[in-house]
Amino acid sequence: MTFLKTTAATIAFLALIVSPALATKDVSSPTVTKGKLKVEARFGSEDDNLVSRDDRFRQVYIFEYGVTDWWATRLNFKLTQLPSTGLEYQATEWENKFQLFFEKTDGFNGAFKVVYSSVDITGSPDIFSLKTMAEKKFGAIKVRGNLGLDWEVGTFSGKTATLNAAAQVLAPVTENLSAGIEWFADFGEINAIPGFDLQDQQLGPVFVYKFNDTYAIETGYLFGISDRASDGTFKLFLKATL
Repeated sequence: MTFLKTTAATIAFLALIVSPALATKDVSSPTVTKGKLKVEARFGSEDDNLVSRDDRFRQVYIFEYGVTDWWATRLNFKLTQLPSTGLEYQATEWENKFQLFFEKTDGFNGAFKVVYSSVDITGSPDIFSLKTMAEKKFGAIKVRGNLGLDWEVGTFSGKTATLNAAAQVLAPVTENLSAGIEWFADFGEINAIPGFDLQDQQLGPVFVYKFNDTYAIETGYLFGISDRASDGTFKLFLKATL
């Protein structure tokens, strides 16, 4: 267990400094709350000069339950819509998150999760993912990072593992409102990472408003900082913890 925690800590803290890529992307929390059901609806719209993703509208519906103090399981249902097509179902994801580090005893929150994405698009492979997550407070400022690897699986698999990362810095503005900045990067295949402009990297502001311990809203806008990324991405998350 000590070796596992040491290894996970190293990866988790790397996520904080080097810390996937859809209009509904977020920087995942490593914390698990036993007995709590988290329900979330995510909406995202992209603006780009490529017709294949301009005005692309994405939706994700999430249901997560804390089974124990350290294990949570989750289902994600993903849909996509383009102006030229109707609303299409994209994928069903099953996630399992395992929290190994706790702020009270270890000084930070750290976890990893495994994800299987069953893709409902003809000719597309399923995806298996391994993600690490870390979160630490520096006074009132909260820093969170993710680092992940994705593997294509199934009949249509072709790519080797791809590397992605995300980071968020969030600070309180008022009692209910926090503001900060987020960064997301899809670096590409890990055995042949391309140059910066061929990666998918975005950066932008994020705002979180908590009505109470039950309901919250998160919104933000991400600007493409590499040529391959969408020019702009607006996101809106509606969250409830029951």
